[in-house]
Amino acid sequence: MILYSKKYPSGVITMDSAFYYYDLTDVIPSKTYIATPSNYRSIKNGKIMQIYTNKNALNAGKEKIKVNKCTINIYNKERLLVELIRKRKKIPFDYYKEIISNYREIVDELDMQKIEEYLSIYKNELNLLEALQREVF
Repeated sequence: MILYSKKYPSGVITMDSAFYYYDLTDVIPSKTYIATPSNYRSIKNGKIMQIYTNKNALNAGKEKIKVNKCTINIYNKERLLVELIRKRKKIPFDYYKEIISNYREIVDELDMQKIEEYLSIYKNELNLLEALQREVF
């Protein structure tokens, strides 16, 4: 994560890599998941899963944190929850349920205002909110 954060400074650690970092799963990702601007060059590295994100959504929930004296860009837990709900049909069911279960355990720590802000970025905001309330809250 640190190496790729330095190599791709406009990218943001997301999905499986971030879920693992935040202890929302014990599954070690086989690739580093990085969100990049949709006009960003293609990353040709078999160890990276590049996720193209539009400019409006890229920086929403992005935080800079220190890991081993280095700074990395990573999405916060609220943004990751929105991404998890958005991509729930593309994620293996058991993996999804593990992460959702772990979110339920920390639900009191989450900032609902941030979640609503991140949901508003997407066209299907109401559907996502319904799924989120059904699954987590």
